[in-house]
Amino acid sequence: MSKITIITPIYNHSEFIQKLYVKMINQTLEDWEWIVIDDGSTDNIWEILNKWPKDNRITKIKRDHSGCCNTINYGLELAKYPYLSVIGADDYPMLNFMQKFYDKITSKDFDVVVSNYIGYKHEFREVDLEKQKKGKRYQWESFSPSYLLKTEVIKKLKFDPELENFSDLKLWIIFLTKGYKIGYIRECLFTNVRTGNSLTGRITPEVKQEKWNKFYAEFPEELCSKLKKIFIEDEIRGVYE
Repeated sequence: MSKITIITPIYNHSEFIQKLYVKMINQTLEDWEWIVIDDGSTDNIWEILNKWPKDNRITKIKRDHSGCCNTINYGLELAKYPYLSVIGADDYPMLNFMQKFYDKITSKDFDVVVSNYIGYKHEFREVDLEKQKKGKRYQWESFSPSYLLKTEVIKKLKFDPELENFSDLKLWIIFLTKGYKIGYIRECLFTNVRTGNSLTGRITPEVKQEKWNKFYAEFPEELCSKLKKIFIEDEIRGVYE
């Protein structure tokens, strides 16, 4: 029986969350739980969440602001199901996202599965698959936001609050160097909107350099060559327009 936990940390993304809600409740795979955590937002996000019809699969939580990684880690402690993904309020999975990932991760008992994705700046648009095929490769600073993990794996590793939006890159280095079994879906199952209010959009060049310094203090830079091979040579990619 398929059981997937989705965690969505939210901080001031009221303009996007309703679109994600529509994508979630219309997933072709229906056996999931969705943990939506308001990380101390100052907009009307909590009011929007409380207007949703009752759905026993959805858990809504409001807590003081603690940052994205701390919020995700809080959600990890609540996760009940064997597979897990983190989806931001400005991320939009295809309607077959969960089914495709579940079928792949269980096909060969993978620890983590990742797919292609498309990203847009400032506004959401439905995926144009022809543009996806012809689009330029994205310069990677982190791994694709389109993924599914074994819950037991990510509960042990957790997201590093010291690295914030670089914490996913740290996880990928661990996956690649510690023998985790990784599966790839060469299909776009996810779209992302990069805005000035997103975690990546808010980061300044100075903060970015500080995070890189912390990252490379723990992992040698040459390990990134493995990431480049997977994401560039093997064409796991994002396209930003």
